[in-house]
Amino acid sequence: MYSLIKLSTRKEWIRFGALHRGKDLPAVEWLDGQKEWCRNGKWHRDKDLPAIIGCPEPQGRTKQWYKNGERHRDNDLPAIEWSYGAKQWWRNNIEYKFVEYENGTKEWHDLLGNLHRNGDKPAVIYANEDKEWWYNGKRHRLDGPAVIYGGKQYWFENGEFINV
Repeated sequence: MYSLIKLSTRKEWIRFGALHRGKDLPAVEWLDGQKEWCRNGKWHRDKDLPAIIGCPEPQGRTKQWYKNGERHRDNDLPAIEWSYGAKQWWRNNIEYKFVEYENGTKEWHDLLGNLHRNGDKPAVIYANEDKEWWYNGKRHRLDGPAVIYGGKQYWFENGEFINV
């Protein structure tokens, strides 16, 4: 059983004292058009759909992905897509920076600015497809080379070169 609360700026659906609404319907609908999906009082939405869709703006809507109240999106996709085109990457409420340079090189950084990427994926991919695996600012890979330049491969663990 849900309770609908109508306020001057929004409508809220409450279940057991927390923002919640089933059937993939928003738990909060703002008069300006913003919508928020919540499960048991926390921002959440399944099937890679945004939990917050901002109010309409001339250039579009800002979208934010959450899982159980934490800003999060899987598969190296941005958890925030700003209406003006900027994007931010988050996993488990931790921000990761992604940079794509004009020459095509791509880099992933942790919140401290260190090169870092989870899931045995390279933190640097050069335009020519050379790759480097980094973890917490150190070249690192356990099950393969941490650096691939052309046909050459180099192994590192925790920043230390491993002679193979």
